[in-house]
Amino acid sequence: AILAGTVVANALPRIIADLGASQSSYTWVVTSELLAMTATVPLWGKLADLFNQKLLLQLSLGLFVVGSLVAGFSQDV
Repeated sequence: AILAGTVVANALPRIIADLGASQSSYTWVVTSELLAMTATVPLWGKLADLFNQKLLLQLSLGLFVVGSLVAGFSQDV
């Protein structure tokens, strides 16, 4: 979560400028990231209580990488 927030905070102004997007788009990206993180933390906590924590960590890192690749290759906001 910390890594994702740092990546967004540092890279997003440049990404928004390169894609020609508005300040509103920047705000929506940051807000949706925080909302998704806040909404899923209790879910991951419960899953960690029920299942193997190592497997869940690997799954979450995999999802992060896939999401980062999708975002990185996007051509439009």
